[in-house]
Amino acid sequence: MAHRNRQKRNVMNIVLVGKTGHGKSATGNTLLGRKGFVNASSTTSCTETCKLESVKYGGVILNVIDTPGLMDTGKTQTEISDELANIISLCPDGFHAFIFVLRWDVRFTTEEWNTYIILKRHFGPDFLKVCVVAFTRGDVYDLSETDLPFEQWLKKQDGVLPGLLEDINNKTVLFYNNAKYPYYHKKREESIDKLLQLIRRSDLVYSNKIFEKAAQERKKMAIEQKLPQLQSKYQTELSLLGVKIHDAMENSEKSLEELEADNTIKILTKSAKRILNLIEMDDSETGLLDDFRQRMTHMIEMISTLNKSQEQRKLRLQKIAEYNRLTKNPPSRFKINALKIGLILTTITGCISAALTYVMPPLAFVAVGAGDLALVSASLITSENEELSEYDETVKELKDEIDSL
Repeated sequence: MAHRNRQKRNVMNIVLVGKTGHGKSATGNTLLGRKGFVNASSTTSCTETCKLESVKYGGVILNVIDTPGLMDTGKTQTEISDELANIISLCPDGFHAFIFVLRWDVRFTTEEWNTYIILKRHFGPDFLKVCVVAFTRGDVYDLSETDLPFEQWLKKQDGVLPGLLEDINNKTVLFYNNAKYPYYHKKREESIDKLLQLIRRSDLVYSNKIFEKAAQERKKMAIEQKLPQLQSKYQTELSLLGVKIHDAMENSEKSLEELEADNTIKILTKSAKRILNLIEMDDSETGLLDDFRQRMTHMIEMISTLNKSQEQRKLRLQKIAEYNRLTKNPPSRFKINALKIGLILTTITGCISAALTYVMPPLAFVAVGAGDLALVSASLITSENEELSEYDETVKELKDEIDSL
């Protein structure tokens, strides 16, 4: 909200804004009572930079700032923003009024309306509270064929002008900048008095703090101006990346060696993140490039899905390679079968020797030897069984994993 100042104003800071040719400088000269600003109709160049002139009027110091034609053809939003920032710097204490200068005898078209919209967006909503429309060429109006008072004439206007007047709560004044004849001297003073009365009624000061609050909108306007170029740029970037993603998806059935050597996904991910970062930088939190941000986010998700698919395929191929290696050279089962036969024979020999011990005692050592041999054979069989069991379990696990991938 604009800063309120209810004390009696001994100083009023006033800014003249609008298009070239509507009488900004002439209105400023009327307020000054002298030629402090150069008119656009002058043989010399018109206002090119912001200029401040002061005058004391009725006990009040008027600081009047004339501005270039901010909305003139060819100026970028950045140039306009720089000029407006320069305006703010001229009066650190803030402004009591923005005087939007218009010629009453020039039809208020969409072009003039756009000028007003640009001013409102640059300065923010509080601009409306301190904006007064000054219609110039009052002397020409008095000589026109209309018999209506100027206020009544305004009410009969159509098009977009009524919208502007409603926005500023109908704060208008008709200026008589042609002071060549004594008749207009009084009209001139009446115009100034009415303007100061309207300014006092608003009871607001537009400060630098308020101007800073509108910074995001100014940033948005600057991006809007170059939006077609940005859209073309990112449409091309996304199209090229989309083709690369499509090609990667089409060529996903690669061998294990190709997958292990391939860095396509890494390159795609890096490119996608780079483009997304550029989009976010150019967007500057305005939301103007949200469509491209969403599309880029979707592409990153596609790359991530493709990466998961390739990693899964790589894992499956690795498991298949391991399975083939194991099943190609399985552990020999002949050894364990021989051990089993040997164990049986040793056991039989031991039993026979044990029986003969009673008949022929010298054969006792044969029985003992056969028993020891049987124990060794049994131990070897157990070890070989464990090895075969572990092998069979590993092979089964690999097969199950391959089937699940």
